[in-house]
Amino acid sequence: MLALAVLLGLAAADTTSYVVLNHGRPAGEMLVVATGDTVVVKYHHVDRQRGPRVETRYRISNGRVVGGETWQLPLYGPAPVPLPAPADRFEVVRDSVLWTARDERRAAPFIPGAFYRLRSGTPFDIALLARHLLAQPRRTAALLPGGTARLEIVADTALRGRTGNQRVKLAVVWTGSSPVGSAVWLDGNDELLASQVSWFITVRRGHEDLLPAMRAIEIAYRNREGEALARAVGPRPASAIDIVNGNVFDSERGIMLPRTTVVVQGERIVAVGPSASAAVPRGATVIDATGKTVMPGMWDMHTHFQLTSQSRNSPSQLANGITSIRDLAADVDVAVSHRDRAADGRLVSPRAILGGFIEGPGRWAGPTEVIVHTEDEARGWVARYDSLGYRQIKIYNLVQQDLVPAIADEARKRGLRLSGHVPRGLSTPAAVILGFDEINHAARCAA
Repeated sequence: MLALAVLLGLAAADTTSYVVLNHGRPAGEMLVVATGDTVVVKYHHVDRQRGPRVETRYRISNGRVVGGETWQLPLYGPAPVPLPAPADRFEVVRDSVLWTARDERRAAPFIPGAFYRLRSGTPFDIALLARHLLAQPRRTAALLPGGTARLEIVADTALRGRTGNQRVKLAVVWTGSSPVGSAVWLDGNDELLASQVSWFITVRRGHEDLLPAMRAIEIAYRNREGEALARAVGPRPASAIDIVNGNVFDSERGIMLPRTTVVVQGERIVAVGPSASAAVPRGATVIDATGKTVMPGMWDMHTHFQLTSQSRNSPSQLANGITSIRDLAADVDVAVSHRDRAADGRLVSPRAILGGFIEGPGRWAGPTEVIVHTEDEARGWVARYDSLGYRQIKIYNLVQQDLVPAIADEARKRGLRLSGHVPRGLSTPAAVILGFDEINHAARCAA
């Protein structure tokens, strides 16, 4: 392809087109236009009447990026003429780099091999950094204005698609101290093929048929990453846990119980009492809580699993005292796998309760594969969620109002709670009358 050929010092003028997909449905596009020593990237996608719209320009000299600027533009309507001041820009001038970001102007010596990362965030930008790192010793480089980046190719294989065999590489870029890297798919020429698994995926037009195979590879990698973290930091299995000498908060009575011991066996608290008289089970893991408060684990009642949650959000939640979470919209394969492996002790994660997401058709449909048009489809999805161990159903904005009673009826038969947004066209009281047990939040809540 010629889209990135200018990075190799070649004269080129070409446009490479990418489609942005929301669970297989077109939601936007990205155009990469290479002309002479300039590459212009235009990106947008619509996410429920909102979304990013970004334009970025890079300047290249002898295969090196020597300047760039990026604009955050309104999602709808034509781009302003002329463009406003860029949100972020930089320029390499001899042995210095000059940049302006958020109205702050700075200059610093340019470090050979360094890379200035614009605040753009498109898949192209991640691929551009990945290409740069591939050419560096140990695939590591300094980032400007600060930090470092490193790259690892975690998968390199050939896939069969409509256009024939296609070599693909899954490149993961770590920046700063983040425990989870950003992934990007490159082709055999190390040019951008697709973004990482997410609700919105950017892929080069004509290669959409490769996405299921690439998704499977990426999920397997992220699962290995999450389970490796659990083995490294997770506690060793114990027959019992004895939390001694803590100040226990009794939430039912609203009082503190000083110098109290809590004994946990399996998934149950089996004893709570004064530490002076508490019996410690043989072989128990003892945690000294002297001077600390022992309280019931906290809940996160509204979260959304992503593929990277197993290595980032979930360990952080657990470390901050959140022991149970309710997920109210996630890809089914990601959510079920996360819940089950967490329950088996293979992930460091709070206990997960899943809510099944149901949306209706339309341009502004939410990020999900579960789009229902008929009563049979709606009841079928409620049944599927029930078979997968979900505990409730979440209705979203575009579900047709006439389907709500059928969804509520099917959920009630199966012992599932019903929650969600107030679908467009319904009032809040009407949603409750039709069977909502709770309202999570809503695009519009009419009286």
